[in-house]
Amino acid sequence: MNRSRLVGRASKGRNALLGVAIVCAVATSAPLAHGTPYSVNDAVKANQGLTFQFTRNNGLNLDEFTVELVDANGVTRTHTESLATFDWEAYNDDNPGLVLPVSMKFIENSNETATDWRQTISDLVARKSTVYAGNIVRESPWVFRPLNELPNVEWRIPDLAPASGENLTVFAAVNLGLYLKSNPLGFLDGNWAVGDTLSELGIEIVNGQIAGLDGIAFSTTPFEFDPDPLGPGWVPTGGDANLLDSNNFPTDIVVLQQHTPEPCTLTLLALGGLLLTRRRRLI
Repeated sequence: MNRSRLVGRASKGRNALLGVAIVCAVATSAPLAHGTPYSVNDAVKANQGLTFQFTRNNGLNLDEFTVELVDANGVTRTHTESLATFDWEAYNDDNPGLVLPVSMKFIENSNETATDWRQTISDLVARKSTVYAGNIVRESPWVFRPLNELPNVEWRIPDLAPASGENLTVFAAVNLGLYLKSNPLGFLDGNWAVGDTLSELGIEIVNGQIAGLDGIAFSTTPFEFDPDPLGPGWVPTGGDANLLDSNNFPTDIVVLQQHTPEPCTLTLLALGGLLLTRRRRLI
């Protein structure tokens, strides 16, 4: 794949502050302790839908995993997902009462070993983002490894979607090992926030790539796993012609939501903003 050029300018101060402040995981290069379940965090706002799956080798859904939900008032619920796919809208219909926004923590079953996960988030104006993320390793051929073997570091993955309702989906595929090693906070070193658009951030996607951002690719069609060691591991269905080019996309692209390894607290949010302000004054 060709690398694109980053048309650079810093994110606006408000968004930069929100972007860095929202990272809450403890930074360490060691993998999770043996037997520690892997988890992914996300959130939904009003009029948003979300589905999530833990999978093994990009095919077999885990039979069961846990979802911890916390609403805007701090009400916490724990749900055991036994249908292989968690669907927020279906859950909310059956279990009403949570006040939006709602944060969600998806935790793999300790008796099963997930190697990858898949999530789709959408809203009522037909903006949709689907992310495929896996611990893939090139061992001639590419193979999947357990998610809990990944380094335990701070990370953020953006859910990119069309900025306006065009009934389009932005698909992303993440080589988690490479992404966490090279650029765990995403583009602009994490200087972005939910609601930012690529044009506001001065970012282009060319041939599915953002310049300087390793381990993640974007497409207009779903991704599938290809074990060919000469390829990238994740490939778009229909071929490379479907890799996303933001300049030719019908609409601007927005950060609809984000993935993180741990939920944030108000204390950590405030601390993150303070650290960012201090860092900027020192530069």
